[in-house]
Amino acid sequence: MFLFLLLLSTPGIWSGVASAEYAPGKIETRNLEWEGSTRSFDVYRPSGEVPEGGLPVVFDFHGYSSSKEEQRQISGFLAQADSGNFLLVWAQGSGNPSAWNAGICCRPGVNDLGLVRAIVDRVASETAIDSARIYATG
Repeated sequence: MFLFLLLLSTPGIWSGVASAEYAPGKIETRNLEWEGSTRSFDVYRPSGEVPEGGLPVVFDFHGYSSSKEEQRQISGFLAQADSGNFLLVWAQGSGNPSAWNAGICCRPGVNDLGLVRAIVDRVASETAIDSARIYATG
């Protein structure tokens, strides 16, 4: 997990001008073609202004056999996103039951770290994010 967080928080990897904006105060679903399959993720942009340096990003990952929708309901981060002025991302794991690559137990060989990096790239193309403040929980 340390390596995962380190790779997500490396400054300067994701920068650029946003080509589109997420609607403030709304959850929007996006699909991403990744290694031969369509993966989905939801994004919530807080209702406040996007700061000059971009919004911090929090990935809120679901557990084994759960879903991005269930995680959103149980984690409580949605209620904090507006007051904390951070962007929330809920990605969907793969397979049935849904899971993340956790080594030998779950989805070995699935490049979920690469998927997360691709999601960060996609989000950064749609709104300004602070590449020094990308976090993961779940």
